[in-house]
Amino acid sequence: MTWQAAHNGFPGDYSAADASAQINQFLGTHPSSEVWHGTRIVDCAAWNELQQWGSLSAQDISQPFVLPAGSTSIGRIMLPVTPIGKGDDLLVSLWTDNAGVPGTQLASTVVPAKWFTAQAAIAANGGLVGATSPLQTSLVNCLRPGYLVYQNWRPPATSPNGYAISGAALSVGNFGVVIGGFDSSTNNNVSTVYSIQYLGNGALGAPIPQTSLPQALSNLCAAATADGTIIVAGGRATSAVSSMTATVFASQLNANAGSVGSWSTQTSLPAPRDSGALVSWGQFVYYIGGLDTTGTSQATVYWAQVQNGQVGAWKTGPSLPGPLDSMAAGVVDGQIIVTAGNNSVAGVKNTTTYIAPLNSDGSVVGWFNASAPLPAAVSSVSGVALPGVGLVFSGGLNSAAGFDTTLHSLTVSPTTGVSVVKTSVATGSGQYGYPLVAFQRGDGNWDTFTLFSNAVWWVTYFHTPDIPIPLPVTGLTGGATYHVMLQQRGQDPNNYLTFDLSYSSLSTILTSNRWAYSWANAGNGFSLPIEVWDNSVPGDVPRLHGLWEDSDSRATALQIANGGNGRLIGAVDAVQIGPTLMNANSTFETGIANWGPITGGTAAWSSTVAHSGTHSMQLTPDGVSIYTAAECEPEPVTPGEFITAKAWAYFTNAVTNHYVIVLYWWGATGSHLYGSVGPYFSASAATWTQASFSAVVPQGAAYASMHIKLDGTPAASQIWYIDDATLTRAVPKVQGGAWSYTYDSLGNVTGVNQF
Repeated sequence: MTWQAAHNGFPGDYSAADASAQINQFLGTHPSSEVWHGTRIVDCAAWNELQQWGSLSAQDISQPFVLPAGSTSIGRIMLPVTPIGKGDDLLVSLWTDNAGVPGTQLASTVVPAKWFTAQAAIAANGGLVGATSPLQTSLVNCLRPGYLVYQNWRPPATSPNGYAISGAALSVGNFGVVIGGFDSSTNNNVSTVYSIQYLGNGALGAPIPQTSLPQALSNLCAAATADGTIIVAGGRATSAVSSMTATVFASQLNANAGSVGSWSTQTSLPAPRDSGALVSWGQFVYYIGGLDTTGTSQATVYWAQVQNGQVGAWKTGPSLPGPLDSMAAGVVDGQIIVTAGNNSVAGVKNTTTYIAPLNSDGSVVGWFNASAPLPAAVSSVSGVALPGVGLVFSGGLNSAAGFDTTLHSLTVSPTTGVSVVKTSVATGSGQYGYPLVAFQRGDGNWDTFTLFSNAVWWVTYFHTPDIPIPLPVTGLTGGATYHVMLQQRGQDPNNYLTFDLSYSSLSTILTSNRWAYSWANAGNGFSLPIEVWDNSVPGDVPRLHGLWEDSDSRATALQIANGGNGRLIGAVDAVQIGPTLMNANSTFETGIANWGPITGGTAAWSSTVAHSGTHSMQLTPDGVSIYTAAECEPEPVTPGEFITAKAWAYFTNAVTNHYVIVLYWWGATGSHLYGSVGPYFSASAATWTQASFSAVVPQGAAYASMHIKLDGTPAASQIWYIDDATLTRAVPKVQGGAWSYTYDSLGNVTGVNQF
């Protein structure tokens, strides 16, 4: 039994029609499946994210994936799909594999356009500047890297040996500043300071020498305050931990020219530190974690206010949940984000992301964990914060003590905290400790540069959506191949869906003409960077992610804050408002009503043969007409949608290329427009044979009817039967709803906003 909700019966809509006034409703508990947060079991691991977008208006796509060994179920799919204009409805389905192409459909969810417009915060030119809905958060909008480009470093290099490792780097406006570090060619620390201008579109100016530090240091940290004061803290003078310092230096950056002034000694840290993280927020700076003089990771947090270029007294804030050094950190939307790193006390590398909101006086509220861990443990990374967006880091050392060759990104929103995405990139070789700087492009996206001795790695990070689609399926086989299929409802040139393509560890996508189910390898090596999550219940606090009811008649995706208070932010909802089956009496079990006119013969209700059940419709040709046909009543349609007609027929004598389905199109006033003729079928005698035909509803059509025809002037003795004759929508019509909740300071719900 399926069900339909009142069209305006969504939460927060107090004008909803009385649902009890609707007839034929299922009055009881509806069969439902809970979709939990689960664990990611299939990750695209894209090694070169192209940011090439394909359109679903002209083709269907299928993405094969292998279910990991031991897995037997899934709960949801994450799809990189973004709307253009108002978007369109999308049918997302899971299929078995049959010799490399989709075989049998296992489950489906119809996703209304509202889901995409409510959640995908992607403007026409990229970036989060297009966010208009409270649900356009980090949970469904992530950072993905584009091409990783190797470029020769523009001479002159900063020194005969290029950039040092284990130095400090920061980015302000269109300038990056690189400070100190260790020159591996001479085995000495350096005090050099250089600025680099961002010229746009992946280009950097030549390094410009600036005033050197008073002391040569490596493993130091640096940050710039809102007024352009550069703060350098900690580090070591030699390779020995005993040379570690608590010294703090300050200088002024001219953001227009990229020049760095003279350095002055400031109030020292409360204790010597190196390999920690120094971040800034407004005029406040925070030194987090790091190593002490025994080489032990620390959890301490020191913070101070900077006024007129002078660092005030350092205060002690709430400690990290665990000791860390060599991590990535930054401040985004008034929250300190700390991730990755090394914990020498426990002897492990860190996979947890810590978040600490900041008070207006600069004090740290406290730390909590982001709900999703990093996909891999890594330390000694090169990281940089993207203001208002998130944190990216690359390289480092992995748990196997080898170089890491991945790019990581964490997208941040003040409502949901951190959403973690990992995208592997074929860098050719790993690295750690080299400077990383970042600059915002004119289109709202970001260019990042890792600086080496004679080359740079240039990567552009793009905002792309990852829309969660509830699709719970059990009874799957670990190690088997399955397909995620995407099929858009209409073909409106101004309102459609696009999808993100990449080179990745997944197989190449398959494409087909719309609703033709004739699949071919795309041949370009591209894949759809999907994620597949199982339906496991988290071991700490269960986090419900959605509901899937009445075998996809209703689907709901919840958005819950990704850490901290864990509040329900809002939800998107989809309810089928009309059956997929359009025509009445498709099985003829109660008669032949709703069928007519009958052309070139007569029709009767028959129990002689049946494809299913016990009855069918019998057609007897008049022997003189060029064809005999039966037609269902016209049914309402929408221009641009895809409909499919299917019918089973049983013939007394064999038929060669004379069995066909024609779709008749009718105007709003009932005027006949024209017919679209399907393929002709042959059939053996006394055997049930199915004919089928799919077509896009043309502009101007308001109704469609299915005309099942046997032509070739059939003889009166060619009695034939029709059964299971269906006219269906390829994508069922759905009503989409989206709403968000507001809270007071005590955590009570104060409002529901529907949009």
